[in-house]
Amino acid sequence: MAITVTSDQTLVNTTGGDAEVITNWTVAAAWSTAPVTDGDMYLQSTTALSCIGGRASGGGTATMFWDHLTTGATLDLTTGNHVFFWIKCITIPAMDARVRGAIGLSLSSGTDVTTLSGTVPWNGIGVSKQWFLTGNDVDTTSGWVCYVVDPTSVANLTIGSANMAAVVRAGIRVNVINGVGAGSFKPKNILWDAIRYGTKLTITGSTGTFEDIYTADNMTANQYGILRKSSGVYLGGGKLIFGTTGQAAVCTVTDTKQTLVWQDFPVASTFYQIELVGAGSFATTVTLGAYSGGLTSGGCIIKGVGLDSRRLIAPVIVAGGTGYTANDILTVSGGTSTITAQFRVQTVSGGVITAIVMEREGSYSVPPTGTLSVTGGTGSGATFTATVEGGSIWTLTASAANQTLNIYGSTLSEMLSAALVSTTTWRGNTITNSGTITANGTLIDSCTFQDLRTTTPISATYQVDAVTNVPTLTNCKFVNCATALRWPMAFDPNGKLDDTTFISGGTGHAIEFTGAPTSRTLTDVVFSGYSGSSTDAAVYVNTSAGSMTLTCSGTTTDLTGLVRVAAGVTVTVVAGLVTTIVNVKDHNGDNLLDARVLLEASDGTGNFPYYAALGAGAITRSGATVSVAHTSHTMKNDDIVVIRGATQVEYNGPHVISNVSANAYDYTISDTPASPATGTITATGAILSGLTNASGNISRDRSFTLATPVSGRVRKSTASPRYKDFPIAGTISTTAGLSINVQLILDE
Repeated sequence: MAITVTSDQTLVNTTGGDAEVITNWTVAAAWSTAPVTDGDMYLQSTTALSCIGGRASGGGTATMFWDHLTTGATLDLTTGNHVFFWIKCITIPAMDARVRGAIGLSLSSGTDVTTLSGTVPWNGIGVSKQWFLTGNDVDTTSGWVCYVVDPTSVANLTIGSANMAAVVRAGIRVNVINGVGAGSFKPKNILWDAIRYGTKLTITGSTGTFEDIYTADNMTANQYGILRKSSGVYLGGGKLIFGTTGQAAVCTVTDTKQTLVWQDFPVASTFYQIELVGAGSFATTVTLGAYSGGLTSGGCIIKGVGLDSRRLIAPVIVAGGTGYTANDILTVSGGTSTITAQFRVQTVSGGVITAIVMEREGSYSVPPTGTLSVTGGTGSGATFTATVEGGSIWTLTASAANQTLNIYGSTLSEMLSAALVSTTTWRGNTITNSGTITANGTLIDSCTFQDLRTTTPISATYQVDAVTNVPTLTNCKFVNCATALRWPMAFDPNGKLDDTTFISGGTGHAIEFTGAPTSRTLTDVVFSGYSGSSTDAAVYVNTSAGSMTLTCSGTTTDLTGLVRVAAGVTVTVVAGLVTTIVNVKDHNGDNLLDARVLLEASDGTGNFPYYAALGAGAITRSGATVSVAHTSHTMKNDDIVVIRGATQVEYNGPHVISNVSANAYDYTISDTPASPATGTITATGAILSGLTNASGNISRDRSFTLATPVSGRVRKSTASPRYKDFPIAGTISTTAGLSINVQLILDE
């Protein structure tokens, strides 16, 4: 079953909205050649095969032309609908710049289409909003473009109190500065076709690709303008919704090696979207790129544009200053730009600015915001505000039931946010200059996240938010992402973040733990460039009051000094875990179960005490708890201490310690010897004490700051067959641990 593509778009007016007739189109200012229908240049058509075209010609100064279509019914365009308008200009060099409204959209809630306000080109019909869409400084070609506008956005020019909940006219505005047409050849250089309002394409059915969607959009009877194509690149102009909750068949879309760019139009920040929806037993599956044998291939690119070349529009006077003159050029201060914005003083009263217009939009990677100061002109003290425009961003939503999203080897950028669940798999992708990815149970492997966007229009706080269902984020890399990961649940990330690298961009944390302060383990996680300050910690434990142990396993960076904690929280870092393991085999070479192993410090040069003398009264008992006063013992919770020399023999032997502080620890016994213990008592630290398992192994993970020599014995003599005691020894390496293999000899 091939895919089916539908749109929710509606013509602004069913008679004239498709531009196949000029009925209901009204000229507000006489064109150089009056607009008429054109059967040669049309783009969209269902019957008459026409568009509308007129000639706009200037004489070296700004000359305005207008045409407006009566909607036929009052339209409420404040409910998320955007306006889609096909426009073509074959004389772009003759047009003015975009900043002066060369080609644009006009929406009016007024009844008088002939009323003009303001001074050319800052004029239009009364009670209207004007969006300046393109000009000779933006476009260099003469193709058809479907411009998309959010009617509720700030317009470049607003006249009167335009009400977008009661739009009665929609039209084109043109500002031309050069002459067009000479002698007998006077071309219709401005053409327009279907003007609609709506939001999306809905894709159902299976075996579809982006090309199939584009082909459906590009049919002459459709031309929705939501998925266009230029030089092999798909151009997004609206929402792409895959599947419906009521579909009666599966929806499957698969593609590789495609590029989709969301166009830089004045749309709402949440307008551009890819969304997956499923229904009952009829699931929706979208797969981009391919994955086989552990390798990704054929990835796609989905991106926005223009975030580093944003511009200012619609200046508003805060303070008019003093001493200014009409036509003063004022340069805006602040921000980071390649071109600074400028205002032109339109009118003054006694040197005080009373009207201001844009002279130059500027191009900003970091636009100035708030109250703007200016330089230049004949006066001083004027301040303004302006609206920042430009830059396309998009949202990925794959959180509904009965849908699956697979993305392999792809690049996603300028993404406002992504909502993912356990039916999402990402492998080998690169995510750049984007916002928060909500990863509810998602599998994300071998992905790179770079340059979390923390400024408008994205303004993210986290790169990945684990929310409430534990995701898998293995073999990933986070570069300049602050904060890279929020892990709010009580799930231990051990096995879920393995082999991941966090590289600081200078500020911000790598991981923020929130929720109950339970113990957590990081395995083979590398942190680079973090200082551990309140603004640049590798780990920020932002939990409720309590204590937790943060264990650094394998090659995980030692987090000592790199952890920030919230008030009332105590964190113990266990860093650089290495494994000490003893494998025991019987006389036949088979793994031996229940062999008893003791491995303790063999001198005092390592991290364990060695026959440390305990003073009189150092060991006391209360019930089953034995408390030991042992100055600077250097042991940790769950270490083993071997007590020797106590007259009350119940205190002697190996014991697992707890409640450890710098100079004391506890262990438990089941007997009730006298307290305090007496005798010449010593304490030695041990790494292993116990029985081998069915694999013949006994092991323990622990961090060491010093190479620690150990010695001990292996024995099995309590049941037949019995074996001779076997001495063991070695040195536990701070990086490699220690592995000892033993084969016991029968005790015959």
